[in-house]
Amino acid sequence: MPTPPRSKLHRFLRWLLLLAALLPLLLWGSYEWLVGKARNTLDQRLADRGLQLTYKSETWTPWGGITLRDAALTHVGTGAEPVASISRVHIDVEWLASWRTHSAITRWTADDTTLVVSDEAGAVPLEHFSTELTVQKGKVAVEKLLAHQGGLTISVSGEVITAPKSPGPKPGFQLHLKALRGVFDTLNFSPGHGEFKVTGTFSWDVREKPWTWSATLHGEGRQVEWRGVPMAEAVCDAQLNQNGMDSTHQITFAKGGTKVNVKRENGWKGTPLLLEGTATDSHEHSDEFSGSFQTDAKTLRIDRLAGGADLLELLGNVPALAHKLPHSIQVKTFPDLAARDFVCTWEASGTPPSWRLASLQSRSPADLVVHVQKHPLNITDLTGAVSYADSLWEIKDLKGRLLGGSFALGGSYNGKVLSKADIALQSLNISHLSPWAGKVSSKLDNSELTLAYHGSICGRSPEHSTGRGTVVLTNAPVVHIPVLDQAYSLFPKLLPHKGHDGTGEFQMAFVMTKGVATIDPFKARSESVTVTAQGTVDLVRKRVEGQARANLRGLVGLATSPLSHVLTDMDISGPLHDIRISPRGPAAAVERTVKAASGGVQFTSKALSTGLTLPFRALGVLDEE
Repeated sequence: MPTPPRSKLHRFLRWLLLLAALLPLLLWGSYEWLVGKARNTLDQRLADRGLQLTYKSETWTPWGGITLRDAALTHVGTGAEPVASISRVHIDVEWLASWRTHSAITRWTADDTTLVVSDEAGAVPLEHFSTELTVQKGKVAVEKLLAHQGGLTISVSGEVITAPKSPGPKPGFQLHLKALRGVFDTLNFSPGHGEFKVTGTFSWDVREKPWTWSATLHGEGRQVEWRGVPMAEAVCDAQLNQNGMDSTHQITFAKGGTKVNVKRENGWKGTPLLLEGTATDSHEHSDEFSGSFQTDAKTLRIDRLAGGADLLELLGNVPALAHKLPHSIQVKTFPDLAARDFVCTWEASGTPPSWRLASLQSRSPADLVVHVQKHPLNITDLTGAVSYADSLWEIKDLKGRLLGGSFALGGSYNGKVLSKADIALQSLNISHLSPWAGKVSSKLDNSELTLAYHGSICGRSPEHSTGRGTVVLTNAPVVHIPVLDQAYSLFPKLLPHKGHDGTGEFQMAFVMTKGVATIDPFKARSESVTVTAQGTVDLVRKRVEGQARANLRGLVGLATSPLSHVLTDMDISGPLHDIRISPRGPAAAVERTVKAASGGVQFTSKALSTGLTLPFRALGVLDEE
């Protein structure tokens, strides 16, 4: 007898209810089976490489995936630091793709967490780390990888190829972060300033050793700071792989900028960054240069630099070097320069770098304004060469024009003492010295000073000054020639007044030992009188001691020749600011003629002090600069 239709409907509903009741269990079981299979597959692949995945806690649901906290990837049985650790990572199973390929395909995501990767050299932390990647047989596809370190942000995508090319034992996993450290060290931007952001793609093949990898990157940032150097803008494009890198960098400073090509060849271990490019100042004058940067030693080397760019302006963009530059110098016309072997090493964080310069040679003259004792000194047509090493400047054949005359300078300068100095001042116009010597009489407009010196000079400590030199003053009024002026004052009735109003000259030679100058001889003469002298100028005690003799010459000498050509002997003594001359008595016949003028009289004047100390002030021995 046939079953009633009502009974068939009841059976169908019972099966439907049974299936509805079993479906969650089937789904749960299937998910647990797939998760287990995926986990076993992952564990096996890691074990094949000598690795294991550990974590402190795990949560999972069929619809929400797996979340691991404080997960770490470590070498099995070594107890070493984790190869990688992450504070939180979420894993989803790609159901449909896994079903189609009959293999576990998982999607891993992390959002604003911390990833630490390590090798034998130590750990590299990546802050604010975010990623989205898919793991499947033979490949890891990285759709997004975002990380921060200091003032650097990296946002890249790419792939990691993991499938073995051939069956057999798989090599153990050893992570090497030399290239990553090299990139981070090269892009060492400081936090707290503008962000330098790097974007690009990468590929990493770990199927066989040695691993191969490549990356194409673009970076840019505004108002950034790199190794303590502020930059208004920085733009970089780079091609990198396991063998090295080739990149271009364009940097704009507060004043000027540079465009440089940076290469690294023959791998990343111990190899320098090779530099070649141009540096341009704010007036569009450029230098071409080439050199290298050794990242391990933190040493910058410029092998060659040549051109007309204002290097003082460009170096002023580097705070660590700016304080070493001579701020009392203003360059009006910067010369065309050729530099060789500039080396700068950053010893440790927070300490000024050490540096040296093999040679800096001018190929065209420069015009400068140097502030000496707060007064500007114009120097034109400056040429020569300098070098710097071990806190010592070597000055070679430095020549130029100043104060209406010329100068030449050579020697070694350590910031305090100019040693092995050869100094020549030729035909300096005395009237140009008024900013330093005070108001100078218009009568000195045609007076010229010539000086030569060889030895050492220390302005702040004259006792470190030792050497020898000569001084000649020509076309000077008698009233401004030391000792000669006082001879006229001693015997105004015997010597013609017009001679006192005339011109004369003096010359002297001196030997200086530890700041004490022995003058021998000193000779001054006018139309009527010749004065010879010898003595000492003690620049340490700032005191003068000496003797002088005045002789008549010309028509006056002929008229008095029956009496004596010797007019008088004089003692010279006193502090530098108040030098006094005392006559010791004229020849017998002359004494009666000038009786009223000779008895114990002393003469002093500002011109006497200025005249005797002028050569030493010109050398800087009596001054702070």
